[in-house]
Amino acid sequence: MIHQLRIYRIHPDLKTVFDDRFRDHASRIMKSYDFNIVAMWYSECEGNTEFVYILKWPDEDTMRKQWVAFMADTEWEAIKKQSRETYGEMVLAKVRDQVLTDTDWFGRAVNISELPAPLNTIVIENKRGTYKDFQAASNYPLKGVTYPVDYGFLPGYLGEDKADLDFFVGEENPGLCGYIRVSRPDTENGETKFFTNVTAENINAICEAFKPVLLESYEYSSADELLDSLKSFRKEADV
Repeated sequence: MIHQLRIYRIHPDLKTVFDDRFRDHASRIMKSYDFNIVAMWYSECEGNTEFVYILKWPDEDTMRKQWVAFMADTEWEAIKKQSRETYGEMVLAKVRDQVLTDTDWFGRAVNISELPAPLNTIVIENKRGTYKDFQAASNYPLKGVTYPVDYGFLPGYLGEDKADLDFFVGEENPGLCGYIRVSRPDTENGETKFFTNVTAENINAICEAFKPVLLESYEYSSADELLDSLKSFRKEADV
């Protein structure tokens, strides 16, 4: 997940007209392209009137793609043309267009240490947006993946590959939980990767990322069902 900061310098005498256009038209059309506007403000800076807003996106690729689609929207083009002809230029300059990424230590919706045991011991190895090169066999259909949510492992629990049990951790509280099962060249029945505190969109993104090797996706009805399933993955010494 990323945020995008945009700041426009607007004509001070056209503030009300700008508000009307953004509220009634721009934001409405933006929603049809999955824009998620988090907040909007006005700011007076060095004698200029500025309109400031922040959007939330799943990733930068989606952000760029949806902006291109929005700017090419024929209805929006017609609305801008009409408003220019009637009022002149409302937006005098685009002051800033900036991508904001979260820190690792502030504002996370899900605090792993507060999850129920044993989930509170999950170790995050790869933050969301990280690309991992698997360096797999040449005939393996998945060479690497960009993780759509944080990804790590659960100490004391082993996956089918005899390594620490893999876990995706989202930022939804309480969120959804379940697993995906993917094929591996070194395991007969594939490998289970669990997920917790994710959204339905996160699950779709996870499945899409592992699509070339995806065997199964399953969503539990409750966190208790997830915890019960984990028992069969505990190391023998811990049983």
